[in-house]
Order: sequence, then structure tokens, then C-alpha cells
Amino acid sequence: MMADYAALPLRGVPPEGLLLPPGRMPIVCDRRLLKRWRYIGLWGEDCMLCAARVQVGPGRQRFWALWDGSTLRGKTSMVPIDVAVDGVAHAALFDLRWEEDGEPMEVTSRHGDSYIWTRKVPLRATGTVDGRQVELRGLIDDSAGYHERHTNWRWSAGVGETPDGKAVAFNFVEGLHDALVASERAVWVDGVLSEPHPARSPKTSPTSTGPTASASTSRRRLYARTRRTWA
Repeated sequence: MMADYAALPLRGVPPEGLLLPPGRMPIVCDRRLLKRWRYIGLWGEDCMLCAARVQVGPGRQRFWALWDGSTLRGKTSMVPIDVAVDGVAHAALFDLRWEEDGEPMEVTSRHGDSYIWTRKVPLRATGTVDGRQVELRGLIDDSAGYHERHTNWRWSAGVGETPDGKAVAFNFVEGLHDALVASERAVWVDGVLSEPHPARSPKTSPTSTGPTASASTSRRRLYARTRRTWA
């Protein structure tokens, strides 16, 4: 399959000849285990939450977390727990229904001797958190592929508004899908997608430069969650 990787990275149009979601992918390819996940992050003025479903080879994991401004609660389990992420974000303390709220961003990249894929898109969700009715905005991260055994990356995503009330969402990353072009860097303004130029990120907050980024930095409210992960 090595010849299939020559055109990568590709953004927007899936490459021919590679197995990608939503279809089935083999559990092993290029002597690497499949890693696949769906992660939903939702952010509001007084809470942030996430819910996820993760697969590494034959192993499965689900987790959720809720931050209410003072207390972080959550659960991670390798056995089935009450977490749902398909059309809903549901766990012990929240129950919301979501719909996509912008252009999807899809990228396939080479990763060492194999390939990885991701699709991200802004969300709007309504439902209850801790018994309270809420409306939240956020992002869904669908990713899959055959990552190198030792992989680390830094990822940041969030939502907010410009001073004139336009809805903003962003997705920045270092370590995966971070080519100079055809990357997964993304800024959405009222749902319209663009790819900002790369920039070196400080340890606390990935950034970007260029005319697209200038719209996002004028936001008056911003909610973000950043993670560093080793797979």
C-alpha cells in the first residue's frame, strides 16, 4: 500500500484506495494497530464537557468529563459505561442532542510508514447538564488510522464570538496533520471554513497567523480545552 501514500496529505477529498471511516478499517495495517475515536467537546459560559469513544486495536474505552467552573467530574472505563456520542452527548451528568454547525474539515496524512485520517466540524447542542437546560457550542473530532507506536501531539479547540456577533470556532494542532498546507488547522466564522497559516505555538495555547486568525482573535468570549496525548 505504500504507493497509495504518495499523494498525502490531502484535505477535503478522501484519497483513492485507502480504507477510511465511515467504512470498516482492518484492525492491523502496515504492522500497526488501528486507533479510532470520536470525541465531542462542548463549551459554555459556566461549563465545559466532553464525551468520547476510543478504540486501540481490539481494546475499547469510553470516557466523559464535566467542568462546572469549580469541580471536575468524570469517568473513564475499559468496560461498557453509559456514554453515547452518536447524535447525542450523553453521560451520567448530561444529556444533549447535537447537530453539525459548519463546513466539515477532513484530512488524510501520512504517518511514518502508514496513514491517519481526521474529520472535524463545529456543533450546536441543546439539552441538560446537571439538571439545567443549556445550549452549547463545540466541536466533534472523528479520527482513525495507523499511528506510530510512540505518538504525541498538542491539540486545542474552542468556540467564541467576534465583537459583531459572528460565531467562531477553531482547531489547532501540532504533531498530527500539521503540514504547511492540507493540515487540520481550521477556523470557522459563521460556519465558513478556512485553513490558517502555521505558527509556532506557546506551551499554553496553540496559535496561528494570517488574515483568518485575525478574525478569531477579536472574539469577546472563548472557551477551549487543550490536551497532550501519547498513544
